[in-house]
Amino acid sequence: MRLLELLEEEPRVLCLGHLRMLVLDEADRMLSEGFEPQVRKILREARPTPQRQTLLFSATWPAAVQHFAEEVLTDPVEVRIGGRGAFSANPNVTQDVMILRDDYEKPAALAALLRGKKRPLRAMVFIATKRSCQQLERGLRGRLPFAVDALHGDRSQRDREAALQRFRSGATQVLLATDVAGRGIDVKEVNLVVNYDMPRSAEDYVHRIGRTGRNAHGWAVSILTDNEQDSMSLIAKVIKDSGGRMPPELAKRLLPAPAPFVDPEGARVDPRMHWLEPWQGLEGNKYGKEDLKSAVESLWS
Repeated sequence: MRLLELLEEEPRVLCLGHLRMLVLDEADRMLSEGFEPQVRKILREARPTPQRQTLLFSATWPAAVQHFAEEVLTDPVEVRIGGRGAFSANPNVTQDVMILRDDYEKPAALAALLRGKKRPLRAMVFIATKRSCQQLERGLRGRLPFAVDALHGDRSQRDREAALQRFRSGATQVLLATDVAGRGIDVKEVNLVVNYDMPRSAEDYVHRIGRTGRNAHGWAVSILTDNEQDSMSLIAKVIKDSGGRMPPELAKRLLPAPAPFVDPEGARVDPRMHWLEPWQGLEGNKYGKEDLKSAVESLWS
């Protein structure tokens, strides 16, 4: 952290003793990533005075953040948006899933999903790694009728700022991003968030889908495969806690599996092999699993 480096330089080049305003942004993220010792060291340097105001912002409110806030804030006024749970998804965001057979289907599913949106598109697509983000960006170019850019840690700060500015201005309609873009980005025109790869925690999931639904109703679609049961449970819990509607395909996979059906010809059919049956969309529309075009139309109807 550059601020700590300046505080530790000899002779002293920076003093925080006369600080009038101290802002702790993304407090939950700093604590979860292990930066609490560094933050506390800065706080010791910025000794509280009657004139100083301290602001602490946190998108989630777990016990660790609450205890930290109690220690570093004096007689604070709490401003809360949403419920009193540790985290809550924006009710202005409809959450849905696309469940595929294998990861290799994901690029085509994503391209079809993006092409199928009838309204003007401004989408953020979250990918797990920098390498996958780069590969997907190359793979999507030429397959979509709009501009695609990428935001990840291998790009310089200047390039990242330029990519974000193009996305804000509308010159880029689809921004592929690792979690470096998961928080702190406010582009009110974003109307779609896609979890191409699921995050590791419910908190990060809520942060990601919170990039949409800020100015109008938004959509968040997670592209999953049948072996991602933990991710399905995570999404289902967030939807339940926020009072949203459960996608039928998600509910079906989280229910106990019935006994396999044996047809008259003697072939065993696993009832969880959903691509052999019509797939029911969020609005009750049904379509064949192989008909990806109608699946996308169902999402955007």
